[in-house]
Amino acid sequence: MTKNDKYPKQSSSVEVTFIDGEIKNYSIDAGIGIARYLAINAGETGMLTLLNGSEAVSIPVAQIREYRIQTIPDACQDVSEAVTPCQRDVGNMLETEQGFPPDDVVSQ
Repeated sequence: MTKNDKYPKQSSSVEVTFIDGEIKNYSIDAGIGIARYLAINAGETGMLTLLNGSEAVSIPVAQIREYRIQTIPDACQDVSEAVTPCQRDVGNMLETEQGFPPDDVVSQ
């Protein structure tokens, strides 16, 4: 079993609710299985650190009311490349007020 078999490439959306009620969404390059690690690490460091490719965002735990992680379904799943070439742009840390993913995440 290779590392890629054990840890397939996945993306997730992390919805962070701040103590003032503001909600922000971030994408990360990991599945929801990382939730336990994020909780342990946040407890040890006092920072929720979210990684996406070569970018990271760290949020002080004292500013967070709660956070929620959801797997982002692959927008290209079950789409034939012969019919529609489809590519997901997950190279950037995405933050939106409306939620994830914004319309321009999937390009055709």
